[in-house]
Formats: sequence, structure tokens, C-alpha cells
Amino acid sequence: MKRTSPEHLLTPKADLTPMIDVTFLILIFFLCTLRFKTLEGQLGAYLPKDVGMQVDPAETPEALDVGIHIVREGERLSPDGRAPWDAAGGGRYVWSDDRQVSYSLGPRRGLDLGQLRAELARYATESDAADVVLAPAGGVVQAEVVTVLDTLIDEGYLSVRVRGAER
Repeated sequence: MKRTSPEHLLTPKADLTPMIDVTFLILIFFLCTLRFKTLEGQLGAYLPKDVGMQVDPAETPEALDVGIHIVREGERLSPDGRAPWDAAGGGRYVWSDDRQVSYSLGPRRGLDLGQLRAELARYATESDAADVVLAPAGGVVQAEVVTVLDTLIDEGYLSVRVRGAER
């Protein structure tokens, strides 16, 4: 018969597996229920201090209306500019020299490009309107719009909005 020592009987062996299982279950529970705090309302924004909730509304300068209008359509020519354009064949074409375009500035209509430039220069010295609305009529081509944009930039108008052509 084998004798056991009394020390062996007094020191119980602890099984750590259930304790580790419970620890992992608690860890998984806290990971699943964790909600991250959003910093959306705490981001610093560098907004102007003089604009906001004021009693007096800020005065917005009126935009200057510049229009492009077709006086005479002109003849469509082939891309080389020598022969008439074939509508049945389609494709690219250029306008002949008899095409006439006029410009308007506010209520004034029928201006040529030189008159438009002079009126823009006069208007720039008389008032401080910086916004321009460019309104090409239907049928105006890109090159004619770019010509007016170049004129506006030359006269110091850098804030230009282009409105779509009305049909």
C-alpha cells in the first residue's frame, strides 16, 4: 500500500481552463459592445469671425451680365475652309468669315468686341463689381466664348460664371 504524504492532500490543484474561458468571453463581450467616440463635432474650423449671425445682411455686389449673340449664322465650310460643308457626310466644320456675333453688357446690346472691351474697362473703374455672368446664346461656339473670356481676364475680371445657352 502506497502512502501519500499529508502535504499532497492539503494542496489542491487548480484547473485554470474555466477561468481562461470566462476571461476570453468577457473580453469578446467588451469588444463587441465598444462604441468609438466620433470627433466630428470637435474638429477645429477656421471660419471668418466677422461673418455669421448678424442683424444686417451683407451686401452682395450685383453680377455683371455679358451676353454673346449671333447676328448672322454664316456658312459652314469643310475643316480646311475651302469647300462647303456636306451635311450628309456630317463631321467637323468651320464657320466662314461672314459669320457675325454681337455682345451685350447689361442692358446695352449690339456691341462689337472693341466696344465690349471699352465698356468693361469703364465699368471696372466706376464700380467694384467683381462677378461676371457670361451668357452665350444658342449656336455660339466655344472659340467665341473663349474670346470673351480672354477679354474679361485682360480687363481684370477673374470671377466669371458661364451660364448655359438658352434654347
